Amino acid sequence: MKKKRLSRGAGAAIMAAVYLLVLVLGSAAITEYPLRKQRRALFRLADSYAGALAEPDAEIPYISPQIYLVRVGADGIFRCLREPAPGLVPCADAAMGGERAFRVSFGKAPEGQTFSMFAAAGVPLPDGGALLVVENVTLLPEVLTAFFCYFTVLYWLSLYFIVSSLRRRRRLDEARQTYIDNVTHALKTPVASIKALSETLCDGVESDPERQKQYCALILKEANRQDRMIRDVLALSRLQNHGTDFTRSAVDPAEVFPPLLEKYALLFDYSGIAFRAGAGLSALPTLWTNAECVRSILSVLLDNALKFVPEGGSVDLDAAVSGRSAVITVRDDGPGIAAEDLPHIFDRFFKCGGERGKSGSGLGLAIARENALGLRERIWAESEPGAGSAFHFTLRLR
Repeated sequence: MKKKRLSRGAGAAIMAAVYLLVLVLGSAAITEYPLRKQRRALFRLADSYAGALAEPDAEIPYISPQIYLVRVGADGIFRCLREPAPGLVPCADAAMGGERAFRVSFGKAPEGQTFSMFAAAGVPLPDGGALLVVENVTLLPEVLTAFFCYFTVLYWLSLYFIVSSLRRRRRLDEARQTYIDNVTHALKTPVASIKALSETLCDGVESDPERQKQYCALILKEANRQDRMIRDVLALSRLQNHGTDFTRSAVDPAEVFPPLLEKYALLFDYSGIAFRAGAGLSALPTLWTNAECVRSILSVLLDNALKFVPEGGSVDLDAAVSGRSAVITVRDDGPGIAAEDLPHIFDRFFKCGGERGKSGSGLGLAIARENALGLRERIWAESEPGAGSAFHFTLRLR
């Protein structure tokens, strides 16, 4: 069953709702502790002055520009050294009613300053009045503003990385499913051929010994094709799951290239293709690489040339030193690769338009690329339709 996915608008609405919820809860959590601490401090201060200011004509002392005392008589008249902060009436009413009250209010300061925050603690007096300690809170708004800014940045950055991770995971899941589908399809064809040919032989439909021999040869051919496919899939799986040893060491070019040249010279000669090795190969200095991986890359490139270059064509293998690396090149005069296919030739199971009728797993160049990446080298191709192809890969020099 196909999973339902949220629309882009619904996802954005959910993310915005979570953002606002966490912002409100975070602001409340950040505000609670400093206000609790401030409440205790203001009540201590109010209690210390309550006895001294119990008389209506008691002189109200100056404390600081941020903290001041307000004496509220039983008649509700405010007495203080400066104009009382707005929003104190509810706190004064509660204190005159015999409660110890604490209130926080917002507004513009009496002196005409910018928008500010005030905290007031009120205690009742014996004469029915109340004493209020008022503090102009300057730190808390700054803390809330800083929290809002930092939280907003961190939230959206975290959200960006989470969404990117989910998208990457979805792409990997799709690639994995495509990979499984391709493997299944590639294995299905030879299995179907083997089954059909085997049923024909088992049912005795074909009695001609020569035709039976041909059927057996076809079965063997399809079995070998399936075997190559399975080995290629396992090899690519090991490469992509870091199951291959890419340890590099000093490698003498004479250990790698001459055995391959000898093997493929015979194969190309048998196929009627001219095979030439350039002088750059014999002039290469010591390499810093993995000999087995280099053999694998070269085998893939030469096998492809052997497969696609027609009889009478030519294949050249050469090398050139560029800086601290050697560039190995396999060049042929085959049919070439279309421009729209060139960016995809190293993808798994990809086959160019002219290759789809040919045998092969479509994994060879993907294996070559994984080997090159494991060695931290580059591999690329250049081609024009009708003008042949050139495959290059780099090898580090010691």
